[in-house]
Amino acid sequence: MPGEEEALGWCAIDGEPGAIAVEPVGFDWLDPATVCVDVVAVPEPETTTRNPVHLDLATTSVADQAEPVARLRSCGATPAAVGQGDVPWTCLADPEGHAFCVLTPS
Repeated sequence: MPGEEEALGWCAIDGEPGAIAVEPVGFDWLDPATVCVDVVAVPEPETTTRNPVHLDLATTSVADQAEPVARLRSCGATPAAVGQGDVPWTCLADPEGHAFCVLTPS
Protein backbone atom coordinates (compact mmCIF):
# COMPACT_ATOMS: atom_id res chain seq x y z
CA MET A 1 0.00 0.00 0.00
CA PRO A 2 1.50 3.37 -0.98
CA GLY A 3 2.24 5.74 1.88
CA GLU A 4 1.79 9.47 2.32
CA GLU A 5 5.15 10.17 0.75
CA GLU A 6 4.27 8.30 -2.44
CA ALA A 7 0.90 10.00 -2.67
CA LEU A 8 2.51 13.44 -2.39
CA GLY A 9 5.62 12.62 -4.42
CA TRP A 10 7.71 13.49 -1.36
CA CYS A 11 10.03 11.49 0.90
CA ALA A 12 9.48 10.15 4.40
CA ILE A 13 11.96 10.38 7.26
CA ASP A 14 11.49 8.31 10.41
CA GLY A 15 11.48 10.29 13.62
CA GLU A 16 10.75 9.28 17.16
CA PRO A 17 8.64 6.14 17.67
CA GLY A 18 5.16 6.78 16.27
CA ALA A 19 6.27 9.81 14.26
CA ILE A 20 7.36 10.36 10.67
CA ALA A 21 8.17 13.53 8.72
CA VAL A 22 6.90 13.73 5.14
CA GLU A 23 8.59 16.44 3.13
CA PRO A 24 9.42 17.51 -0.42
CA VAL A 25 12.61 16.06 -1.86
CA GLY A 26 15.34 18.65 -1.16
CA PHE A 27 13.31 20.26 1.65
CA ASP A 28 15.04 23.31 3.15
CA TRP A 29 13.95 24.32 6.67
CA LEU A 30 15.10 27.87 6.00
CA ASP A 31 12.91 28.38 2.91
CA PRO A 32 9.63 29.98 4.10
CA ALA A 33 7.82 28.85 0.94
CA THR A 34 8.19 25.15 1.70
CA VAL A 35 6.28 22.97 4.11
CA CYS A 36 6.57 19.52 5.59
CA VAL A 37 4.05 17.35 7.40
CA ASP A 38 4.78 15.53 10.66
CA VAL A 39 2.54 12.51 11.06
CA VAL A 40 2.21 11.43 14.69
CA ALA A 41 0.21 8.44 15.91
CA VAL A 42 -2.34 9.25 18.60
CA PRO A 43 -4.03 6.80 20.95
CA GLU A 44 -7.55 8.18 20.37
CA PRO A 45 -9.38 6.80 17.36
CA GLU A 46 -11.08 9.09 14.88
CA THR A 47 -14.68 9.84 15.56
CA THR A 48 -17.28 8.80 13.02
CA THR A 49 -18.28 12.40 12.44
CA ARG A 50 -15.00 14.18 11.84
CA ASN A 51 -11.39 13.55 10.84
CA PRO A 52 -8.77 14.93 13.25
CA VAL A 53 -7.04 16.61 10.27
CA HIS A 54 -8.25 17.70 6.84
CA LEU A 55 -5.58 18.49 4.26
CA ASP A 56 -6.04 20.90 1.37
CA LEU A 57 -3.36 20.45 -1.29
CA ALA A 58 -2.71 23.60 -3.34
CA THR A 59 -2.06 23.66 -7.08
CA THR A 60 -0.91 26.37 -9.46
CA SER A 61 -2.99 25.60 -12.58
CA VAL A 62 -5.77 23.34 -13.82
CA ALA A 63 -3.12 21.13 -15.47
CA ASP A 64 -1.13 21.13 -12.21
CA GLN A 65 -4.27 19.96 -10.38
CA ALA A 66 -4.83 17.00 -12.72
CA GLU A 67 -1.42 15.41 -12.01
CA PRO A 68 -1.75 15.02 -8.23
CA VAL A 69 -5.38 13.89 -8.55
CA ALA A 70 -4.31 11.16 -11.01
CA ARG A 71 -1.36 10.17 -8.80
CA LEU A 72 -3.52 10.05 -5.67
CA ARG A 73 -6.18 7.99 -7.45
CA SER A 74 -3.46 5.52 -8.55
CA CYS A 75 -2.40 5.25 -4.89
CA GLY A 76 -5.92 4.24 -3.86
CA ALA A 77 -7.72 7.56 -3.23
CA THR A 78 -11.40 7.64 -4.15
CA PRO A 79 -13.88 10.48 -4.69
CA ALA A 80 -15.34 11.73 -1.40
CA ALA A 81 -18.41 13.72 -0.45
CA VAL A 82 -17.79 15.67 2.74
CA GLY A 83 -20.74 18.05 2.51
CA GLN A 84 -18.87 20.41 0.22
CA GLY A 85 -21.68 20.78 -2.35
CA ASP A 86 -20.82 21.92 -5.87
CA VAL A 87 -17.23 23.17 -5.60
CA PRO A 88 -14.45 23.62 -8.19
CA TRP A 89 -11.90 21.52 -6.29
CA THR A 90 -11.55 17.74 -6.05
CA CYS A 91 -12.44 15.99 -2.79
CA LEU A 92 -10.88 12.58 -2.26
CA ALA A 93 -10.48 10.06 0.55
CA ASP A 94 -7.44 7.90 1.21
CA PRO A 95 -7.85 4.10 1.41
CA GLU A 96 -8.72 4.41 5.12
CA GLY A 97 -11.48 6.95 4.41
CA HIS A 98 -9.71 10.17 5.50
CA ALA A 99 -10.96 13.03 3.33
CA PHE A 100 -8.77 15.70 1.75
CA CYS A 101 -9.03 18.14 -1.13
CA VAL A 102 -6.88 19.02 -4.13
CA LEU A 103 -7.65 22.70 -4.62
CA THR A 104 -8.31 24.47 -7.89
CA PRO A 105 -6.07 27.51 -8.23
CA SER A 106 -7.85 30.83 -7.80
